[in-house]
Amino acid sequence: MNKLKKLREKRNALMDEMDALLAACENGDELRAFTDDEAKRFAEVEAEVRAIDAQVAAIEARDALDRPAEGNGASSGSDEQRALDEKNFLAFVRGEARALDTAQNGAVIPAHIADKIIEKVRELSPIYSMATVYQVY
Repeated sequence: MNKLKKLREKRNALMDEMDALLAACENGDELRAFTDDEAKRFAEVEAEVRAIDAQVAAIEARDALDRPAEGNGASSGSDEQRALDEKNFLAFVRGEARALDTAQNGAVIPAHIADKIIEKVRELSPIYSMATVYQVY
């Protein structure tokens, strides 16, 4: 991950250098062509940027292959469950459904939405900050 960050930073620095070379040729209303040195440096920087892009793509492809092996596909299932929970919650809020997952202890609000609600209550309520809170899972 650190290597990817360094490569992206180097790429951004090279892109800034390319922008500076182009800006030097666009002086106000006057446009001029690259000098031989500028054209040579621009080509070198461009080649280096393309090499960095290829290396970043290779690292990202390798990481993409590693992810399913680590999670055994569980992450896509939890994403699907989360989307289903949100869909059911929205239907409940709109009044289209009477209760959500009543067979599972009457849970009405998905956990990730409940966390957002609790954070908002903490921000708005002075009483909540004085209360003793017990986490029960």
